[in-house]
Amino acid sequence: MRLRGLRKPLCNGRLHTAPQLFGITFPLCWRCSTIAASVCAMQIILGATFAMHWGYGILGASMVLLGAFDGYKSYFTRRGTTNFNRAIFGLITGVGLFLVAISLPHFSF
Repeated sequence: MRLRGLRKPLCNGRLHTAPQLFGITFPLCWRCSTIAASVCAMQIILGATFAMHWGYGILGASMVLLGAFDGYKSYFTRRGTTNFNRAIFGLITGVGLFLVAISLPHFSF
């Protein structure tokens, strides 16, 4: 039985934005795939032993904003981005999400 995979990625429905391996389309686009992979990699590499400072949360939030800007530019303007840019900004956003999530206990609301 041959694996077919998905026709389009779940996150944006655009076939040309998804990685393909051996004819199988990934369930997420390049941006979302690298966000998920970088968050998992950061957890494996650094884990909870990483000594955090609240400044890392601000750095992480600015990294997430960069990724949000790239997503906005890609979906709501006529200027699209390449898959390479999607992957790079996904990596930046994933690392930023990890930094924000792990530094949240250091903020008092």
